[in-house]
Amino acid sequence: MARTNAGKLATYSDEARDANLQNAHESATSWLGNDSSTYRDALRLCMHVPPVLRDGECKSTATKALSDKERDTRPLRKIVIDRDWLDTLLGSEYIQSCLDNPYRPKQSRMKLYSHLVTDRWQPQPPECNESRTNDFHLTYIVRPASVVAGSILGQNFTATYAATSNNTTGDLEVRTADRWYIISEDKRGTVFEAHLPALLSLAGPDTFPWPVPTVNPREPIWAQLLEYDILYGKLFSSLGTIYVYRKRGDDMMYISKVYEDFDEEVLRTTALILLAHNPPQSPPLMSRVLATVAEQPIVHSVSSWLKDKAFQFMLIIGTVYGAPGIGLKTSNGYRLFYPVGQENIFPSIFSRRLGSGASGTVFLSTDGRHVLKVFANQERARSEANMLAACLEYPHINVPTFRGLYSDGHRFAIVMSYAGTGMENIFIASDDQKRQIITILTALHRKNIHHHDVRADNILVDHRGVVTLVDYDKAVTVNGKCSYCSDIEVIDALRDSMGRHETNSYM
Repeated sequence: MARTNAGKLATYSDEARDANLQNAHESATSWLGNDSSTYRDALRLCMHVPPVLRDGECKSTATKALSDKERDTRPLRKIVIDRDWLDTLLGSEYIQSCLDNPYRPKQSRMKLYSHLVTDRWQPQPPECNESRTNDFHLTYIVRPASVVAGSILGQNFTATYAATSNNTTGDLEVRTADRWYIISEDKRGTVFEAHLPALLSLAGPDTFPWPVPTVNPREPIWAQLLEYDILYGKLFSSLGTIYVYRKRGDDMMYISKVYEDFDEEVLRTTALILLAHNPPQSPPLMSRVLATVAEQPIVHSVSSWLKDKAFQFMLIIGTVYGAPGIGLKTSNGYRLFYPVGQENIFPSIFSRRLGSGASGTVFLSTDGRHVLKVFANQERARSEANMLAACLEYPHINVPTFRGLYSDGHRFAIVMSYAGTGMENIFIASDDQKRQIITILTALHRKNIHHHDVRADNILVDHRGVVTLVDYDKAVTVNGKCSYCSDIEVIDALRDSMGRHETNSYM
C-alpha cells in the first residue's frame, strides 16, 4: 500500500527491510529472465521509494533568490490548480498501451535491473541541504523512470543534475543530446512545507506581481520551463510532489494536487516523460472555430448533401485563412482533422468506412482517391507515419503514398493514397501477384525496412491487378537481419507455393 514518508519511518524495522530486499532480488532476477515481462511489471518492482529521515537541526525555510535573468523572463500571469491532470494522463490509452508492451531491449533491461536490486527500503540520511534531496530524487525516482521511458520511446535519455551557470536552471533534468524533456525544482521538506500555503493561495487570483516579494518555488520552475522551452516539470520534496505544466502562449502555469506518497512516483515520472515526448496537440484557432460551427444544430438540420457542401466550404475557407484541414463524416456527425506536420491535401471529406482492425479504422474520401486511417494509439500513428514518410524516397516500391499526419486534438490519423481492396488469401493469389508481394518485401528489406505483419488484410489489389502492401504500424528499421523475421517466412512460403525455379530472380 502506498504510504507517506512519515508512515514508512514509523513502521520501519531491520527485519522487514532485509526480507523486502531479498524478495526484490528474487523478483528482479525472475523479471530479467522472462521475455514476456512488461514495462508495467518493471515499474511495479521499483514502486517502493525509501523514506527520508527528518533533520531536527535544520529548520531553515530559506530558498534561493531569483537571478536577474529569471526576474527578466516573461511574467507568470496566473497559476491554475488542475488537481487530477496527471491521474487522467495515467489512465489514458496512450500510457496504458505503452505500459502493457513487453520490455524487449536487452540493454535497457540490464540497465534497469541495477535499479531493481538497489536497496529501496533503508531510510535515507536527513536533508541537511538541497543537494541531498537532489541525490535522493535522482537515484530512486528520476533515473529508473528515464530508463523505462527511454526503452519505450527508443530514446537515450540522460537524467542528471542541471547546469548552474547564472543560477537560471533547475536542479534535475531529463534530456537527450538535443532536447530537454522535463525539469525538476527540488526543495527540502521544510522549505516545501513552509512555502506551499503561499503557492496555493495564489492559485485563484487573475493576476499577481512578478516576482512577488517572498520567493517561492513556483518562480524558478516557471523560469526554467521558459528557459528550456519545455512544457512539463515537477516541484519535488520528501514531503510531497506537485506536477506542473504550461500551454504555449497563455503565460499560465497549471499545478496538480500534492502527491504525499511516493510509491507510484517512478510511474508518474515515467508518464511525464512520455507525455513530454508526445504532448497533446492543440488545433489552430481557425480550426477550433470551424469545428464549433460544424457541431451547431442548424448544420445538422439541413440535408446530407447540403451539409457535405457546407462543411467542404468551411474546409476551403480554413485553408485560405491558414487553418488547413480535412473532415471525417460518421453517424455521430463531423470531425475536423488538421495537419500535424507540413503535409496537406486539398480539403477533403472522408465518409465511407472501409474497415477496422487492431490499429485503427479506415475511411475513404468522397472523391475515392485517398484514405484516412484513424488510430486508437498515438504512438502507432506516429510510427506508421514515419515509416510511410521514409518510403516516399523509394517510389518504385508499391506502398501507399503518404499524404500527412493529422489530429483532431484527441486522436491521430494518417492520410494516404487509396490502393484497392484486400486479398482473400495470399497463397491462392495469382503467381504474378505473389511475385509482386515478394518484390515489395525484398525491396523494403534492402532499405532496412521490415514489415512484420504481412497477411491478406494488409495486401491490397487495384483494378489493374497492382499489389500494394499497407499497414506499417508494426514495421521496424533493421540494420542487417532480424533474429526472427516473419517477412522471410512469408517470402519462403510464397516461393514454395509457386515453385522455387520461378522466383530465383527475386532473391
